[in-house]
Amino acid sequence: MPDQIDPRSLLNSIFRSAVDFAIITFDRRGNVTTWNSGAEHITGFKADEMIGNPADAIFTPEDRAAHVPQREFLVALTTGRAADYRWHMHKRGKRFWADGVMSPIFNEVNQHIGYVKIMRDVTEKKIAETDMYKLINFDALTGLVNRFAFDLRLKDLTAMVRRNGQLLIMQSIDLDRFKEINDTLGHEAGDILLKHVAQRMRQTVRDTDVVARLGGDEFIVLQPNMASAEAGGELATKLIEIISRPYHIDGHEVLISCSIGIAVFPDDADEPTKLLKRADLALYRAKQESRGGYHYFTMGLDAAVHKRNQHLVQLREAEGRKDFRLEYQPQISCTNERPLSMEALLRFNNPTLASQPLEDVI
Repeated sequence: MPDQIDPRSLLNSIFRSAVDFAIITFDRRGNVTTWNSGAEHITGFKADEMIGNPADAIFTPEDRAAHVPQREFLVALTTGRAADYRWHMHKRGKRFWADGVMSPIFNEVNQHIGYVKIMRDVTEKKIAETDMYKLINFDALTGLVNRFAFDLRLKDLTAMVRRNGQLLIMQSIDLDRFKEINDTLGHEAGDILLKHVAQRMRQTVRDTDVVARLGGDEFIVLQPNMASAEAGGELATKLIEIISRPYHIDGHEVLISCSIGIAVFPDDADEPTKLLKRADLALYRAKQESRGGYHYFTMGLDAAVHKRNQHLVQLREAEGRKDFRLEYQPQISCTNERPLSMEALLRFNNPTLASQPLEDVI
C-alpha cells in the first residue's frame, strides 16, 4: 500500500514549493490572506507586506486608476473565472508581464468565502512575441508597416470604406534621384535619409492613416474614411513640402524631393490590387512630367488639380532663380492728376505665371 498523504498537508507542500507560480488567496473584501513563495519570487513583495492588504501594489498605476483589481473580483464571482494577461508591477518598480486566473472560493455548504489567484511571469515570452510581431509586420529600417502587413491593411480598409460609403485614398510615393544619394554619400547615409523621411511622413499624416515602406525608396500612404478625393492632393502637397526640406547627414546637407501618384477607392479601382497599380501609374506620370509633384489617376479631377500643381512648381522654380522683377506704378488722383502714392508690383518673367491671377497660382 502506498503511503497515505493527507490532502491538507499535500496542499500546503504545493503552496510552499510552487516558486514559479504565484498562488494568492483573498478574503471576500479583496484583502490578501495567503501569499506563497512564488508570489514573493515573482513580485518581490514579502508575505508580511501583503497579508491583510489589497494586492493593488502589484498592478500598474494605469490599471489601478481604471479599477482593474476590483473588476477582477467582480468578474470572477459573476462568471466563475477572471483571466488576467497584462503588465504588473514588481516591488523594485519594474514591470513584468503576467498570465493569471482568479476564481472564487466556496466552502462545503457553497458559501462564498474568498478568492484564489494563480499567475506566472511570462515577460520573456511576451517580449519574444512582440519581437516576432514586429519582424513580421514592420520594416526593420524605418519602423513603418512592411509589404506583408500593408497588403492585409489594404484589404481590411477597402472592405471597411465599402461598407461605410467613404473613400480610401492611396498615395504612392517615390523619392526623386535617391540612387544619387547612395552613389555619392554611401548606402549608410541613404539608410539614414530613409529613416528621416519616414519620421517626417509619420508626423504629417493622421493617426488613422497607414504609412508603409514597400522596399527601397518606395512608400505608400493610405487615407481611409475620406469624404472627398481632394484630400489626397492636400496631403500630397504637405508631404512634398516637408520631405523636400534639407536633411543634415554626417556633416552634409542633403536635398531630395519626392513624386506622388494618387488613386482613390472605389472611384478608380474596385479591388486592392488594381488600386495599387493605378496609384503607380499616376506616380509614373508625376515623375514623367515634373519631379517633385503629384498626379491623380482620375482624369477629370487630375486636370484641375494638376494645373494648380504645375503653377506651384513653376512658382518655386521662379523663386529659386529669382525669375521675377519689381516694378513701381504711381497712383494718380482723378481730381488733380497728381501722384498720391506708389504701388509695388511683382512681375514674373515666366509667361504662364505672368498670365495667371496670383490667387490662381497660390
